Amino acid sequence: MFDIDGNLILPRDAFINDPVPKKIKVKCPYCEHIIQAQTLKNYTVCKKCHTEVRLR
Repeated sequence: MFDIDGNLILPRDAFINDPVPKKIKVKCPYCEHIIQAQTLKNYTVCKKCHTEVRLR
């Protein structure tokens, strides 16, 4: 469905079941650095030692 200007019109419940990201704090297992991450991602990168840290 589009309006006169060509913009897409979505129904009101289009985004009702989308997950909401939560901010969590994770400790890096290598350098003990505390990392702030979002829960929708599977991993993040430690900014101190540049290694991937799994969140799940």
